[in-house]
Amino acid sequence: MGKARIKCERIDQKMNKEMTSKFFEALTDLEKENNIGSDILIEKIKSGIEKAIKNGVKFAFGTDAGTPFNKFEEAPYELQLLVQNGATNFQALQAAGKLSSELLGIDADYGTLELGKFADFLVLDDNPLIDVKAVQQNNKQVYKKGHRMF
Repeated sequence: MGKARIKCERIDQKMNKEMTSKFFEALTDLEKENNIGSDILIEKIKSGIEKAIKNGVKFAFGTDAGTPFNKFEEAPYELQLLVQNGATNFQALQAAGKLSSELLGIDADYGTLELGKFADFLVLDDNPLIDVKAVQQNNKQVYKKGHRMF
């Protein structure tokens, strides 16, 4: 491993520790302001997500990967969390593609598999419309702009 990479990893670790500390400080402040514990606060957040889904609010799936508690390899698990909080498999998958591209204003080129658009997609063993956890498959094929990446 090169010296630059080791240095970057050390910087990342330091930043993650600082950001984690700030996250818990902010959470503690919210708990104090609302005179509630973190379990109740988390339940209120989940309840808000459920209400938004039930009321047809468009939501995008994205990642804050690289920040504390947000690793790239955990992004597929977030689809499962959306389903556990009231979204259907279809709604969660739409949030990861079509709705995200619409909300970002790039739906003319991305978000659905159509002629003339960039083809970013996965090839999976199981159908994620039946079980959204299918996207968590470790050996999936990933295509970016129509070209297999791995």
